[in-house]
Amino acid sequence: MENSNCKILVLPLIIAAVLWLVGGFFLSKELGMVCVILGIAIAGWGAGNAMNSPQKEEA
Repeated sequence: MENSNCKILVLPLIIAAVLWLVGGFFLSKELGMVCVILGIAIAGWGAGNAMNSPQKEEA
């Protein structure tokens, strides 16, 4: 996984999962929806960064 662009996704997906769980189980309906939408945005931002980054050439 050293030369993989997938490591860019690890932190945003962890943050998004935490937001989804907190928003879905612990907050009120309105604040929960805000957390879930924010989690979706963070996951999409991480995926966009992974797709936009150049692929490292292997020797």
